[in-house]
Amino acid sequence: TTTKLRVVFNASSRGPDGLSINDTLLSGPKLQQDLLAILLRFRAGAIALTAEVKQMFRQIWISPEQCNYQRIIWRFSESDPILDYLLKTVTFGFSASPFLAIYCLLQLAHQYREKYPLAFTALLEALYVDDVVTSVRTVEQARALRDQLLSLLRSAGFELRKWSSSHPAALEGLDP
Repeated sequence: TTTKLRVVFNASSRGPDGLSINDTLLSGPKLQQDLLAILLRFRAGAIALTAEVKQMFRQIWISPEQCNYQRIIWRFSESDPILDYLLKTVTFGFSASPFLAIYCLLQLAHQYREKYPLAFTALLEALYVDDVVTSVRTVEQARALRDQLLSLLRSAGFELRKWSSSHPAALEGLDP
């Protein structure tokens, strides 16, 4: 995890009418690859390369007309005024959040597939939630893939962190 404390909303909590927010949301189809397929491909190359998308959900803004579904009305005590908050990013605990986040990354990959072909393939085949888990044959391929992933995701405001590789040379030049 990126932070020690992570706020998660229980969108499955039922209201007086018996419905929860998650009951009313369209969750979207499963977009990510099967974990077993990702792990089998991960074992195929000689050089392992992994990274995490930092605070992935928090980097993705939702459309303004959807913000009201993430409105929080709160007061700290009965004597305090009521406060009104709008959550403007994809929120942990909502059933649609994984779909929205993965869709954004896959859409980004498709949009720039010609400029970043290695990153395109990695995001399509090696993305599991907010982790990229892949392998390649050579250190040069690992560096090229790493650089493409960094450039592609930075172009949309995402940061990759927690890099790991089976070959230290694949990570040379990365900021710690």
